Amino acid sequence: RKTLADDFLCTSRGPITGIHIFGSWLNDIADPNTTFRLAIYGDVPVGPNSEYSHPDGVLWERYFSPAEYKARIYKEGVLEQFYEPNELGIIGRDTMVWQYNFLIDREPFFQEGTSDRPMVYWLGVEAFVPWEPNEAQEVFGWKTSLKHWNDDAVFGDPLDPQGHPDLWRELRYPIGHPFEGQSIDLAFVIVPEPSTWVLATFAMLGGAFLVRRYRRR
Repeated sequence: RKTLADDFLCTSRGPITGIHIFGSWLNDIADPNTTFRLAIYGDVPVGPNSEYSHPDGVLWERYFSPAEYKARIYKEGVLEQFYEPNELGIIGRDTMVWQYNFLIDREPFFQEGTSDRPMVYWLGVEAFVPWEPNEAQEVFGWKTSLKHWNDDAVFGDPLDPQGHPDLWRELRYPIGHPFEGQSIDLAFVIVPEPSTWVLATFAMLGGAFLVRRYRRR
């Protein structure tokens, strides 16, 4: 149960009308009933009190039920590792990359960056998967990307009463991975693109976090 977040640069003002993320499922066991929480955060840059940059307060968030997004298999047939950062290790494999498209047709987040005064925002993602006793444990992960910008992506376990992370930890490739120790970035696209930067080229690491499960009623 955790949230992952990665930063992006905004150089033009206007609403975000869509977000695409790329993910995978542990052992390719996908759950079509997943609800996603997407959030936009401010930025805490590197400084005397911050060893690495990380999200600030929540500026916008929305929950998307299965009827409110589109999912498709983007790529398949490539065996990749599935990483769990709390355990600092590989917990399984996957062979399918999923693309999830979220259309934001109401109450979008309005970006405030310009070419003269660019802004840094963070995109956070959390997945909520139904759970029943004795069922297979579906686990969703956000794909890593070879496109690098600024600091590492981060993850946080929801610890405060509202369920938002109050402690962010940076993400780096685990021991034994070809990119061991290097910064992890995550695969996503902001629509319209806030700059020329798009994360959609995948590294050799599958999902990077466990989902938050809830019992079906």
